[in-house]
Amino acid sequence: MGNLLTRNSCFVWADKTIDRNHAINDLNKALTSARAEGDKVFRTANFQQNGWNCIFEDLWATGSYPGFKVLYPWISTTSYQTLIQIFPLLGKPTPGGATAWNSFDAEVLAPKSMLGFYQMHCPEPLVYDQPTWNNFHVEFVKSLSYSERCTQFKYFKKFFIPALIQNPSKINDDIDKGRYKHAFERIDAPPVHEGRPLHDQQIHIHLKKVSKKKIALNIDGTWKHPDESYDMPVKVREILSAWGFLLPDNHY
Repeated sequence: MGNLLTRNSCFVWADKTIDRNHAINDLNKALTSARAEGDKVFRTANFQQNGWNCIFEDLWATGSYPGFKVLYPWISTTSYQTLIQIFPLLGKPTPGGATAWNSFDAEVLAPKSMLGFYQMHCPEPLVYDQPTWNNFHVEFVKSLSYSERCTQFKYFKKFFIPALIQNPSKINDDIDKGRYKHAFERIDAPPVHEGRPLHDQQIHIHLKKVSKKKIALNIDGTWKHPDESYDMPVKVREILSAWGFLLPDNHY
């Protein structure tokens, strides 16, 4: 689903004394998840050029764990084996031969990110462990329109985290002014106490009644006050999606 390109500088370890056992394990987990999800992983067209001190050059040159450990005394046997496993997972160059973020960004569709071992002050988006890989997809599904969420529902549902991105006071002001009189009565955002919503209530929106029953939807897509006779119009679904609501599964 996503596109990932190796960031060359992440694979150059100028300071050989820094313990990177955790970084190796973290990147391997991200790559495993990426492969399982169907993400395409590419290496830059110049990834295997001689002379740029890539970690894998040292790996192949030393040829054994004892030889590699002379250069990197902190390396564990597990991390050494993981490094060997990581290399083929880095894929091949893109069809256009991208060598850096700018050319990659111009060539492939979103979601896209650079990939590599953790690096401080990386100017481009960088996937380097399981959380950053997950966030790579979380951020992308936020941008999907309602119709795109319908066509990519399984993927969208897997990564979407409901969160209100519109000020509730402004929503209620607009409702009071008649902007959404056909659709909504009000939105309720429970006050937060010590980091938790009061009484564990969720943000929820009250929809226009079609009978005497209240109709209200929680932001996580569950019904606070259901009404089986209510058929949510597509326009309402689009608005709620744009505000950060998850809808019930049968509304996609």
